[in-house]
Amino acid sequence: IFRMTMGAGDPRHAFVLGFDSVWYVLSGALGIEGHAQVSVGEFFCASADEAYVLNGDPQTEWLVFSSRSLQPL
Repeated sequence: IFRMTMGAGDPRHAFVLGFDSVWYVLSGALGIEGHAQVSVGEFFCASADEAYVLNGDPQTEWLVFSSRSLQPL
């Protein structure tokens, strides 16, 4: 489980996770260009091989749940 934050002015670069995950929004709203707008209490299923560009509210916070990572602990 990862805790992520993003502000409205943060850079918006495309990225690929490399592992399947579920994102759960705790505060704000998370715009996932070409996919969805995810608000508080909602979740988004992210694919390992899909590229994503994110847009956040002034302060967006979300959890990333995954059973696998490219960098094990």
